[in-house]
This record gives sequence, C-alpha cells and structure tokens, in this order.
Amino acid sequence: PGQDRAAHLEARLKETAEASPAAARMMLELIGIYEGGEKLFGIIRTAGKFSRAQTKHPERPAVMVKFIEGYALTGRHSDVITTGRQFREMFPGHALTLEVRRYMATTYERTGRPLQAARELDANWRQGGVTPEGVRALKLFQAAKNADGFREAAALAKGMVDKLPVDTVLTGCGLIGLEMASRAELWDEGLSLAKTLLRRNAPLLEQEKHELWSYTANFETRLGQHVNAVTSHRKAHGKNTHPPH
Repeated sequence: PGQDRAAHLEARLKETAEASPAAARMMLELIGIYEGGEKLFGIIRTAGKFSRAQTKHPERPAVMVKFIEGYALTGRHSDVITTGRQFREMFPGHALTLEVRRYMATTYERTGRPLQAARELDANWRQGGVTPEGVRALKLFQAAKNADGFREAAALAKGMVDKLPVDTVLTGCGLIGLEMASRAELWDEGLSLAKTLLRRNAPLLEQEKHELWSYTANFETRLGQHVNAVTSHRKAHGKNTHPPH
C-alpha cells in the first residue's frame, strides 16, 4: 500500500505547482512513506525538490536535514558538505545546526580531513553540544598535526576544563590541551590551563601528575619564571613512580 500511495502522490505531484501548499503536503507525505520503506533515493529526490520549492515553509530546515542524512548514508560526501554549508547560511543559529555539523564532521573525518571535522565539532560543543563531541574535536585536532589545529585545540581544552564536571574526562581533555599548547608554543595559555587543572583538583594518576608538572615547569621556564619552574620540576620528579636513572 505504501508503494501504491507513493506512486499516486508522485503522479499528482507532477500536475501540481511545486511551490503550492498542496505540493508541500504531498511531498511531506511522500518523504514519510520513503523513510518508512528506507528508500534513500526517494527521500533525497523529494527532500531536494521540497527544499528548492518550499522556501518559506516552516518544515524546510527539518527536510533539509533529511536531505543531508540521505546524502551521508549514500556516501555522497561533497553533497553533504555543500548542503550542510547552505543550511548554516540559511538558518544561522537553528537548533538543527548541531545535527548538520555532526554529519559534516563525520564526512570530513571519512574523507581524511581531521582539521575541518574538529572545527565542526568544536563549534557544536560551544553551541551547547555534548561532552563527547568536545572530546572528539580535541582528538581530531591532535590527529591533524597542524599548527592552526594545535592553537584551536588549546583554546577548546581551556573552555572544556573551565566548564566540565571534575572527573577523568576533565583530566584527559586538560592533558591533551597541555600537549597542544606546548606544540603551538602558547606558553601563557598552557600555564593557565595547568593552573586551572590544579585549582579544580582534577583527579590525577601518578604518571598524569608527572606530565602536568613537567608541562608546567616547561611553560614557566619559557616565560622566564625560573624559581617557579624549579619547584614544578621537583614536583614532576618527586612523586613520579619511575625510579631515577
């Protein structure tokens, strides 16, 4: 019955002005039928038509997301990116932007562009996204091995360490941030991040304490804070589990 109804609607749609309210109702019903039958090409075709013709319709953003999802599921990577960008331009600040960026990030990641993927997820986290997106963004920035990425990762880590609840996720994000700040030669930012981890009493294993105090000593040395650096260096080695060489 779904197929018969779809064929009937497709035939009627050919005789109806695509920008009319009647066409909008038919297209939305068709998308529902195609979704139920997992007919991706039907979804892509109808959602694309709706998006082009029904420019003022309140369902347009939701239909565009179905369109992007269809592209993602059929591996049409460049279409995911192009349509995702169009969505952001048309509907700045829309709640569905988070979902659109997720599709874009996954597409960038699958096509070997970790820096662009990280930027989409970083933007999501800042817009109120979930913690795993921030963590994934940090790891993608780290994987990108790119000077801009190191800088952006250090800034993201600082934001996360300021806001996350005190647990091992906070510690992990902080330690990645210290590494990124060090690679980007952001000594001030790195020291500020280290101090935030200490102030918030982030849980640290012995090896993590060693890392934190080693980075702190390095940042202080680079900033000419030699007395502090000596103290931090002692803390890095005083309670380290490894025997002295």
